[in-house]
Parts: sequence; C-alpha cells; structure tokens
Amino acid sequence: MLPPRIPRPALGTDLAVDYAVIGAGFTGLAIARRLQELDPQARIIVLEASTIGEGASARNSGFTSADVLPRTATMAGAEKARRQTALIRGAFDWLTGTLRDYDIACDMQKVGSIRAAATEAGEASLRSVIEVARANGIAHSVLRRQEIAERTGSGYYRLGLFLNDTYLLQPAALIRGLADALSASVTLYENSPVRQIDRTAKGWELTTDGGTVRARCVALANNSFIPRLGYLKLRMATIFTYAAVTEALGKADLGQLGTAPAWELRPPGDCCLCTGWGPRRGASGATG
Repeated sequence: MLPPRIPRPALGTDLAVDYAVIGAGFTGLAIARRLQELDPQARIIVLEASTIGEGASARNSGFTSADVLPRTATMAGAEKARRQTALIRGAFDWLTGTLRDYDIACDMQKVGSIRAAATEAGEASLRSVIEVARANGIAHSVLRRQEIAERTGSGYYRLGLFLNDTYLLQPAALIRGLADALSASVTLYENSPVRQIDRTAKGWELTTDGGTVRARCVALANNSFIPRLGYLKLRMATIFTYAAVTEALGKADLGQLGTAPAWELRPPGDCCLCTGWGPRRGASGATG
C-alpha cells in the first residue's frame, strides 16, 4: 500500500557505543531521539530485527487523540483525565510539529470517534459514558441507530456517542517517516536482530549476525521479544490481534460505507476498534 523503500544497511561490523536501542518501533525511536537531545555527543545506535514499517508499530489500528475521556463523573476522575490530557497533548503537539517539519505524509485527518453499542448491556455501559461526558462538559452527540448507519453504513449498532477527539492516520507511513527524521548522529541498522545480551564489567555486549556491539547502556524496546533476551520472563504476556484489508473498493462498494468520508468506531470501552475509510481512501479494515 506504500511506495517501495530502501532499508538502512544491516550491522556488518563490531561497534562500541554509549547507547544501544533494541527495536525501532514508536518506543525505540522515541528513546533514541530523547537520548540524543539529552546527550548530543553520545554515540547512539538503533538495532531493528526486520525492516522499518513491518513490525507492530506499523500494523496498529491507526488512530490517535490528545484528549482523555474521564472514566467517572467525579471531580477526581475529571482531574485525572485533565492531567493525562496535558501529558498526551505535549506528545501530540510534538508529533504534529514533526509531521510538518519533516513533511511526513501519513494521511492524518481528524474524523472524531463513535463509541457504539449493539446490545442491551452495551447500551447500559455506553449510557454511563454519555453521563460522564455530560457531567464534565465535554462536547458530544448522541447517535441513534439510523444516524450511525448513515455515517458508517452499518445498522448493527443501537446507540452511539460521537466525540470530535480522534485522528486517523497510516501507521506504517508514520513510523517510516519518524525513522527518517532521526538525527544524523543516531545510526539505525535494519535487519539486524540481537541474538544475545551479556553483562560485562564495562556495560553490555550485544550479539548480532553481523557483529558485536559493546554499549554502556541498553534500552529494550522490542516488546514481546524481550523475554527471549532473558528479561521480564514472568511479567509479559503476548496478545495477537488480527486485521483484514480488502481489495481496492469500487464505487458501489464504497457506497455501503456510509456518508462520512472516513470514520472510526469503538465499543463503549476501548478494548477493540473498527475503522472505516471512505471514498478518499478506498479501503476498510477492522481489528478486534
């Protein structure tokens, strides 16, 4: 779905560095960027086992927001959400600034979100969420079945809550762009899986197929693969979710996706997501 890309070279020699980051997803790239800001003279490398845009960061549901909806209609809940929003908004502002400064094209567009319920129990849960939005003065719209169907093309849901809080984007394009936006002082190696980590008297030694890396500090940002390197063995549980992408849709098929150019639909809780892309994208997908 994206244009071809030339990967960065794989590690092919022994190295001695100050910081080695294992994993070039959103977390790994953020760590490398922040280390460079804090210590501009440091020697920093990022080791990615595969190709940028082929891992979990590129295959998530592709939505983001700077706003946190309070969990409860209480002062404590509202204050907690306010603090979380302030923190997330700082990251969101950095992201949008980076997209602008580095001309990263990831099809980011604000579409809002629909939290929808299909069952009686789901509706009861959603009405509690609606009450939270009302009590906290959060702008929202309550959608009936027909209104949801008009926007999404689906008459499955009986009640919905629309909040103008969500952006959709192409996550694979985003992670590619963030990798290319790394400082020139940070060296990224793709297709360079770390096979083993050993503690030494002066730091750490990383074994890869192409060479050995001696590092003063190591950051593990390879998610569910961390236990394979001997860490967090009893603290991580890997969960796999799967999605489907259709063929390019024709006009007749696009007409079944509702009148909204793009939409995002969630259950009353945020455990899963269905995202619809209207005529401007020509594809639809869902994860659960």
